[in-house]
Amino acid sequence: MTLHRQQWCRALSEPEVAGSNPARPIMGEYTFLWSNTHLMMVAENNPWSFRDVKTLGSLSTGTFGFVEQRRIHSFQHNDGLLKQHEAGKKFLDAAFAASWFAEVEEVLAQHRAFYQELWAVDMEEASDQELLDLLSQINEYWRVTISYFRVSQAEWTKALVEMLFKRLATHDVVGLEAQNLLSVLSTPDELDAINKEELALIQLCCKKEVSDEHIIAHLEHYPWIFANRFTLQEWIDEFQARLATVKAEGDTALKKRAAEMILNKKELHKEQESLYQRFDDPELEHCGRTLARHGLTRVMIKELWAGEFYWVKLQEELVKRTGVDAETLFFCYREKEIKELLLNKKKLSEEEIARRKEVFVFRFDGKEIAFYSGKEARELAEANIGDYLHPDKDMELKGQPASPGKVQGRAIVVSINDPADEQRVRKKFRKGDILVSQMTQPGMMDLVAKAAGIVTDEGGIVSHAAIVSREFKIPCVVGTHLATKVIKEGDMIEVDADEGIVRKT
Repeated sequence: MTLHRQQWCRALSEPEVAGSNPARPIMGEYTFLWSNTHLMMVAENNPWSFRDVKTLGSLSTGTFGFVEQRRIHSFQHNDGLLKQHEAGKKFLDAAFAASWFAEVEEVLAQHRAFYQELWAVDMEEASDQELLDLLSQINEYWRVTISYFRVSQAEWTKALVEMLFKRLATHDVVGLEAQNLLSVLSTPDELDAINKEELALIQLCCKKEVSDEHIIAHLEHYPWIFANRFTLQEWIDEFQARLATVKAEGDTALKKRAAEMILNKKELHKEQESLYQRFDDPELEHCGRTLARHGLTRVMIKELWAGEFYWVKLQEELVKRTGVDAETLFFCYREKEIKELLLNKKKLSEEEIARRKEVFVFRFDGKEIAFYSGKEARELAEANIGDYLHPDKDMELKGQPASPGKVQGRAIVVSINDPADEQRVRKKFRKGDILVSQMTQPGMMDLVAKAAGIVTDEGGIVSHAAIVSREFKIPCVVGTHLATKVIKEGDMIEVDADEGIVRKT
């Protein structure tokens, strides 16, 4: 059952390397990129997408991933980051940028069409092989779409930021003033998918009754607001909990928030146009508009690679037919192992499952891919990213200023895509707390609305955390790499988002 194939992936003809036969050593240092609670498919697809997808965003000399307690920590080899920075200079050319954004829209249209077709499939009537074909297509689309998402990350956009600062300096705008203008000009001046989802959520909150049908229709439009839920009922229950939290704010406050969101975008548009007229600098304007376009496109891409709602009926059917619980099946089994399980009833050993639940590593050295588990994986991680695993808990954190200002408050640390932890945080998060996380997600906008500031491990100037903090006008520092490892729940911290510094007080 092949619903819709794209042509960006080449065949997986080069064999992967087994964990017991290590890939050739990667020389040099790694830099942290992101961490999140994700499925095994993400850990597996990450290196494959670098090796087997032919797009600009697949440029890499090596990647390393460490998975512990279902949380993936992903790193890039420094040589690859330098190449990405150099390749990011292509976006200084207006014709190239226009061509690339048009290419993204084409890819996303195909991915969106596939998901619509996937949702219409009667999984109970599909054969085992047809289910596996669908799973394979989900993975193929994920590998392609994530490669486009990467191009909005910090290394890729650095050349645009540097040129923007350079052009501002010719107009005698430097320092904090330049940083503030970067924040203004790099923020999209139109409603993105996250804004539209929040407006749709507010409309639902104002209804007297919200049925399961209303919720499913909302999730079909916005399939990326949650992750790691494996039944349709779990998605409905999670949305109802979120609905109740937001609804508690009251109709008046919600309608005011919706009106302000729309008004703020209009005012931002006016401010940006006024600045472009003031400077009358085509290069400056190109950099600002391209950064903002990256931010808008980044959310469009995330709608699809993170569109897990569309997978849920397939996931339910795979659990039913294999007899393996969802947590084990989707956090421990790789794609080829699910195939063996479904077709040949071949299960992973209890020992291997235990090793993978303890620690799992993936590595791509620029040519070969290898996977490791248990003791071997931990030793490899210690050798390659030991400093990251054991940071100084009292260190001052340095990141990228994303939204200016200074604030002190109680740190509340949330693990993204962990349903239990997100529910825990919702119960204790108070207005004025500082949100500390790996990143921010669309499904946590209720927390962002209460936060006095945001600190993240990952992200750049066009990341979700950067954009929403500017929309809410709260200080934000992104890309600290170690915030969730150094800052403990309840720590009193200071966020200096003018300088990009976070410290305990």
